[in-house]
Amino acid sequence: MIVDTHLHLIDQAALRYPWLAGVPALNRDFSYQEYATDALRSGIEAVLHMEVDVDPADIEAETARVEGLSRQSGSMLAGVIASCRPEEG
Repeated sequence: MIVDTHLHLIDQAALRYPWLAGVPALNRDFSYQEYATDALRSGIEAVLHMEVDVDPADIEAETARVEGLSRQSGSMLAGVIASCRPEEG
């Protein structure tokens, strides 16, 4: 089984990513559907989502969105590496 351990999803309509303004090559959405299509063709069977350094106010929303995707029928998402900033707590 091939597992991709480092998937980033970006949805700028739903979450804020302040750092993207400084990285034009990445300043676009990266959807799960787009990823899954390419991953399945490549033989990837499961994936772990890696947090994407969203705005601190959006951390819980990012985790909830990915968790929701993981519950969809046929989802390849096997886990979430969520953001945690204890120094801000």
